[in-house]
Amino acid sequence: MEDPPGTRFIYNTGASHVLSAIVQKRTGSKLIDYLQPRLFEPLGIENVTWDQDSHGINTGGFGMRARTEDIARFGQLYLQKGVWGGRQLLRPDWVEAATSLQIATSANPVSNWDLGYGYQFWRGRHDSYRADGAFGQYAVVVPAQDLVGAITAGSGTLDKGLDCLWKVLLPGLQPAELPADPAAHGALTERLSGLALVPRAGAVSSVLEGELEERNSPSTPTRSA
Repeated sequence: MEDPPGTRFIYNTGASHVLSAIVQKRTGSKLIDYLQPRLFEPLGIENVTWDQDSHGINTGGFGMRARTEDIARFGQLYLQKGVWGGRQLLRPDWVEAATSLQIATSANPVSNWDLGYGYQFWRGRHDSYRADGAFGQYAVVVPAQDLVGAITAGSGTLDKGLDCLWKVLLPGLQPAELPADPAAHGALTERLSGLALVPRAGAVSSVLEGELEERNSPSTPTRSA
């Protein structure tokens, strides 16, 4: 160890993978299977997939795929202190500890990643916290505004999605409910129902596929005595 544990922050996906391995060793179930009756089913999250390594262990730090709606449900669970449908799925003291500042990530905060880290949660502006996935996948919780923001993206500029929340959505929130507007609600519903993301077209294989498979194929080296 270069520094005593808990004294210096280093983003570490490997440590998250070790946690997944620990759960599997202690319970005898892959992490995705362990969470199925305890988290996914109560929240109504279906068809989750999760990458795994060559030992059959789910990659603890990445590789889980779910819908934007499911990400929102996860954030809402934490906003509600672990309660869902009248059931306490997570202990409230765990929710509080996991989403609170546990260690500083920078001495001079200037970005959305410099405001501290909890237990697998980043701290953010406006006393927020978030689950933060690759290329702009976010479940952002702002308790003071009773707000959960779910974002799925594929961006190399990770600040953009979060900045939209802070610059556009947050200033538009009001302390009281908006008056009913059936026409606007109907227009929004129609607009949302017509949105779709067309998959990018491309070949199902690569010219490098054969070369890579050859490199990765097991072989027994021969040596002369």
